Amino acid sequence: MDDLSERDLSSVADEDLTPEERQELTRRMDEFLERMQLRRPDKEAVEAKPKQIMSWDPVAIARRH
Repeated sequence: MDDLSERDLSSVADEDLTPEERQELTRRMDEFLERMQLRRPDKEAVEAKPKQIMSWDPVAIARRH
């Protein structure tokens, strides 16, 4: 039996996956999301900070530059 972490599972249909292959795909997805900083290692979603809205005031903007 070959190593699941090295096997390409992209061409396998969902209904044809074994429980071990499903577990490996879940592990890969968790690792990907952690690397992309969308999910913390404890699997809690990172809260997005609200964007600061800046009012359009050309005079104030000109003073800053």
